Amino acid sequence: MGGEGFNMDWFCFVDVDGMGGVTLEADLISRLASLPVALALDIYGMEHDE
Repeated sequence: MGGEGFNMDWFCFVDVDGMGGVTLEADLISRLASLPVALALDIYGMEHDE
């Protein structure tokens, strides 16, 4: 098998009203840590009109 590798771009958008957010469970973090990839999180606060 060659050493070509692959590119992966995964995008997830979450919109939360009020307090809250996203939870990454320990088993998922462990599985991600076993892969030779970097994990970058861009987190933006958004204001909602009432």
